[in-house]
Amino acid sequence: MGCIGTTGFLHSILRTANIPVLDSNDRDSGAHSLPHFMAEGLYLSHGDDPYRYGGWITLPQPPVGSLLIDEAQFGAWFKQGSWTGYNNVGRRGKELILQYPSDEMLARYCQDTKDGNHHASGSTYTFYGFPRLYTVAQLEAMGFYATLDAKLPQAGGCPAVCAKFPFSCPSGGGP
Repeated sequence: MGCIGTTGFLHSILRTANIPVLDSNDRDSGAHSLPHFMAEGLYLSHGDDPYRYGGWITLPQPPVGSLLIDEAQFGAWFKQGSWTGYNNVGRRGKELILQYPSDEMLARYCQDTKDGNHHASGSTYTFYGFPRLYTVAQLEAMGFYATLDAKLPQAGGCPAVCAKFPFSCPSGGGP
């Protein structure tokens, strides 16, 4: 049931713990559902965030609480009357992917490297929806690709991550 189903699930299950959850899809987020944990003044940037924000199959995983954004951030990303909010649906998950890249992302990076793809044309950039939020220059300035380069040896290198994710790295990837 996607983001709407997840928000409904959170509403129903957290109700038993007296934690009210409201769907904040009245903002300009398209047909997406944005859970609002009213008593805490916290939000998810998309109802899909708990299970779709990067497919972490590696450790360490980001703390689950790091998915939540406060009222001020929510207001900045999802201003009423502005369709810029649509581009920010799921944004918090993308920010966490930058900090905690998964082995699956590393496999894509290996394949991009082997194929000689520039960062802008590589699936590491395009698959995760980064073009909606960041330019390649911004990601480079934030040290994203340097983070990937540093994490790759820790994950066993391209052969190891490509063996785990052959669909993301069909030719074995990497240098």
